[in-house]
Amino acid sequence: MPGFSVREIDPPPEESAAAYGLEVTFPPHIVSHCTHSAALLRPDFLLRRHDYEVTITGALRGASM
Repeated sequence: MPGFSVREIDPPPEESAAAYGLEVTFPPHIVSHCTHSAALLRPDFLLRRHDYEVTITGALRGASM
């Protein structure tokens, strides 16, 4: 979708089960709880972990595993 920025990142060393990392920046016209997030994917491309900062609360950090 136009306006999104996606780039591949290295998974953190403690996430040995993650094979791929993606960092996503959302465009301003998309209403979301954060503007940046990182997804760590397993070798079968299923989501392993999702890291984000809740910018509407003053940059509270969160992670879904």
